[in-house]
Amino acid sequence: MKTTIASRRYAALALAHRWFGFLETEWGETLEHLEMFDPSVTLSGRDGTVVFARDRDELRAWFAAVPDPTSSHHILHSVWTDGGPDGGSLSFVVAYQAPREDLPPVGSIIRYTTTVTFHGGTARFAALDKTPVLPNTEPNYQASWAAHRAQAYLYTLLSAPDLNPSAAETLGSPGDAVIQAWAPAPAPASSYTATIIVQEQNCGPRVSRWQFEDSWDAALPTPVSITHFHQMPATDINPSPVHR
Repeated sequence: MKTTIASRRYAALALAHRWFGFLETEWGETLEHLEMFDPSVTLSGRDGTVVFARDRDELRAWFAAVPDPTSSHHILHSVWTDGGPDGGSLSFVVAYQAPREDLPPVGSIIRYTTTVTFHGGTARFAALDKTPVLPNTEPNYQASWAAHRAQAYLYTLLSAPDLNPSAAETLGSPGDAVIQAWAPAPAPASSYTATIIVQEQNCGPRVSRWQFEDSWDAALPTPVSITHFHQMPATDINPSPVHR
């Protein structure tokens, strides 16, 4: 893995999307997923006043207690604070929803603060805190699982192009990009299409369509077809703080 600020930011964002992709369905190999976390990881809530896990073993037990029904988590905004080659912190705001039959979804706006470390070229969460700050009153449920899986792959690819050199060449090597994905597939799904928007500062957004194949035990999905990007004029950009 490269050790630039951009690559560290992308690796941290890939962790965030993998975290939510794992939480949102019954899919996922728990032991492999735990490799995303430092052995002494802490998971807390409400600004650290509640502690859910103090290491990987306790985190595994916490995962086992998470309800199985599908949920969604849309990352609305994120900030990476770089601490050099050894790590940094990723903060993000999330719109959470849980669907209910014949009723509007229940949800909240959650502030996440995390510490990310890099050892041997591998990014891991060392600490996470999730603090609800507002109710989410959006009346319609908006799925996010397939988008998380696509974004996890693409941010991993930006941080480590050797994962798939030909796909990385198609994606390009932007240093300040935000990736947005639209992938309204039911969760989970073994095949889905994601419309990807890559937005860089002072450039028009580039749009492409990626077809992915996925499975319950895959750390990341696999792209099977990619359209070419279409560059939109910078004058057409409608700046938005939303990062999903």
